[in-house]
Amino acid sequence: MGADAAVERHDGTPPGEDELAARMRAEGLSPYGWGNGPGDTYGWHEHGYEKVLYCVHGQIVSHTASGDIELGPGDKMVLPPHTAHAATVGSEGVRCIEAPRQPDKSPVDRIRHMADEPDDLSWSGHPSSA
Repeated sequence: MGADAAVERHDGTPPGEDELAARMRAEGLSPYGWGNGPGDTYGWHEHGYEKVLYCVHGQIVSHTASGDIELGPGDKMVLPPHTAHAATVGSEGVRCIEAPRQPDKSPVDRIRHMADEPDDLSWSGHPSSA
């Protein structure tokens, strides 16, 4: 397992896609599902957000600089932003559900963002601007 990812292994009967999606929505995420056929691969890439992924059925191996992460039904992986990774789908194909988790902005970042936005107050009708 790569040290750069958090993995939760599922024991027993794996939950279905609807249950996993409900868990993700309860965390404030917007999940979407996808699948691939046996042996499909994804080349090296990274995301600017934290990737939260559940394997619904089948298997997939995520490759990172720290090592391979094998995921099976019900397993969850959380990959930090900007973690380079690739993937190989197992011999039975795979179905996953995932969602991006954007990093929370600090109060200072929120204030800076608000300062960059124009306010809704318009003084164009004020007598001193005529």
